[in-house]
Amino acid sequence: LHKNPIFVATKAIYLGLGRSWQRLASDPANAPQALAVSVLGSLHQGEEQAVQAIHALDFGDFAMAISLFKRAMSALNGTLALLSSDQVQRCHAVSAWREEALPRLFDLREIWLRVIAECRDELDRPVDDES
Repeated sequence: LHKNPIFVATKAIYLGLGRSWQRLASDPANAPQALAVSVLGSLHQGEEQAVQAIHALDFGDFAMAISLFKRAMSALNGTLALLSSDQVQRCHAVSAWREEALPRLFDLREIWLRVIAECRDELDRPVDDES
C-alpha cells in the first residue's frame, strides 16, 4: 500500500495541507477557531475516505473504491465550500493559505476523478467467464 502512487500522492498532499493549516490556525488572530476546526475536520475526513478507497482498490473492490472516492470528493467539496465562505475573505492569512491550497485540492480532485474513471472501466470490462 505504501508504494501505491495514489496513496503516496494523497497522503503527501493532505500532509502538506494539514501541517500548513495547523501552523496558520494555531493562532486565533489568524483564523476564527470555528473555521479552523471545520477546515481541519474536513481535511481529515477527505483523507480518511480516500485512504479507505485506496484500500478497496488494493483488494480489487472497484465498486467500493468508487463509492469511497465519491465520499472523499464530497469532503473535498466541503473543504472548498468552507474556503469560499465570506469569513475566509475577511481573514487575510486564511485567504493567502486558500490561494496556496486550491491547486493542491484540485490536484487531489483530478487524481481521484481519473481513478474513479479507471475503476468504472474495470467494472465494465467483461469477466473471462462471461465471454
